[in-house]
Amino acid sequence: VNPLNVQPTGRPPGTMLLTSPFGFSPDFRPYLFRSTYIPIVIFVIAFWVLAESQVLRPRQRWANLVGALMLAGFPMFYQFERNPAFTFTADWGHVDCFLGALAALAVALLLASVKRLSLAFAAMGAAVGAFTLLVKPAGLVLMPIFCFLWATELIATHWPILPEWRRNPAVRRYSY
Repeated sequence: VNPLNVQPTGRPPGTMLLTSPFGFSPDFRPYLFRSTYIPIVIFVIAFWVLAESQVLRPRQRWANLVGALMLAGFPMFYQFERNPAFTFTADWGHVDCFLGALAALAVALLLASVKRLSLAFAAMGAAVGAFTLLVKPAGLVLMPIFCFLWATELIATHWPILPEWRRNPAVRRYSY
């Protein structure tokens, strides 16, 4: 019996990486561990990518490490049980933190790509952003937001953009 009472074929393909990457198992504990641990790891990686793209002095790397370790302990990732003291109109599912962490990683990669003028980071950010659609249909809402944030960061970082294209061929190559 499926402990979640959901047919695997009815779930988006990206969700299968979290729910049952090695096939169905009647034990639900590995799924609960993955649904808690994987979003934390992805979110900390997103923080690390964005923080490392802003490093000006080598001493900042230690502050980034401490920040990443502190971020791993945020209680948002561990609040899955219902509390009768709090009444909410909706419950967060186990896949929503995974989607949020993937969205954070996509934004971090896209913003770091603008800072470094790196097409590789931009491609990784676009791939992770597109993968959010395979996790939940809410990815259709997230992908235009990713494009808007990337374009806004590109314009804000290299303003005025047209004279910057003439001065710096790397900006021209990256922004096309």
